[in-house]
Amino acid sequence: MSTTFRPTTPVDQPALAKFLAGVFGSRPESSLVDSALMSWKYWDRRADYSDPRSYVLEDDGAIIGHVGLWPLLYGGVQGVHMIDWAASRSSPGAGISMVQRVARMFEFICALGGSDTTVKVLPTFGFRVVAHTWEAGRPLRPVRQILTHQSRDWKLGARLLRNIAWAATPASRVPPEWGVQEISPSDADAAASTHAFPRQRGFFEYLSACPAARFRVFRLTRRGEPAGIVLLSLVRGQAHVAGLWPADSSEESYRASFVLAHRVARSIAGAYELVAKGTDGASGRAASAAGFRIRGNAPVFVLDKKGRFQPPAEFQFQFIDDDGAFMDIGRADYLT
Repeated sequence: MSTTFRPTTPVDQPALAKFLAGVFGSRPESSLVDSALMSWKYWDRRADYSDPRSYVLEDDGAIIGHVGLWPLLYGGVQGVHMIDWAASRSSPGAGISMVQRVARMFEFICALGGSDTTVKVLPTFGFRVVAHTWEAGRPLRPVRQILTHQSRDWKLGARLLRNIAWAATPASRVPPEWGVQEISPSDADAAASTHAFPRQRGFFEYLSACPAARFRVFRLTRRGEPAGIVLLSLVRGQAHVAGLWPADSSEESYRASFVLAHRVARSIAGAYELVAKGTDGASGRAASAAGFRIRGNAPVFVLDKKGRFQPPAEFQFQFIDDDGAFMDIGRADYLT
């Protein structure tokens, strides 16, 4: 088999959309095959990253594999999270072939969770677990949420009553010295963070053009001084704490950040549920204290053959570190 691994261009969009839809069985309304979102993810200009962000593996001109790249920079070391990673069922070796090729291009590769088979197979290729994520949510507008909920079964009434009581439960109190204010993407910079993948102004400006999710950026303050950045996104009634970069990784700072993010989300029209993601430790305990309930966990794998990716104990993997902050499967996908 003669194969070619090459970056894609906008000309590839129709064939690539057809390939991805066939592999993933996506709904026609899914953002995975939406031409505008594909262009934004793969080919639109990013001030913070100029290299190609989508590659295909071809056999005599036919696509047998694809991998999208979501850039991650940590401590000056360039890595990626692989998104929209797909291989033809008739080409079982295509998936690992692409991993090997991407591994030669970057210092590290992140992979989050996956099927039982994926979790068992990744370590055999050199991936190691560096953290475990938690995912949590709390309802904001229970009636609106239930009217658009993806689960239409006998539990709906009980879910509504539970979520009404839950939404009415106040979040943890925040000391008065904490505040939050919305800022423009051009004023945002989370480069100083040491416990999460840092992000610079160009990244926030890039997010503002996302066609699938509405992103808003907020600055945390403490005693009038900057104390971090909160990034929120909204997709089909679900608001995400897409990214959280407090000035320090203490549980107190995380708790204040989540409470303030909840306060802001309640004021966003069309937001019926708020979800957040982080890794086990201070952030998870703080989210629980702020009224979130943890609904899922997943391992964070890293392939780092040179040993240059060395995250701290409170390293965070968040929605914005892959496509979780803007993924739209074509219907509501509430957690609560």
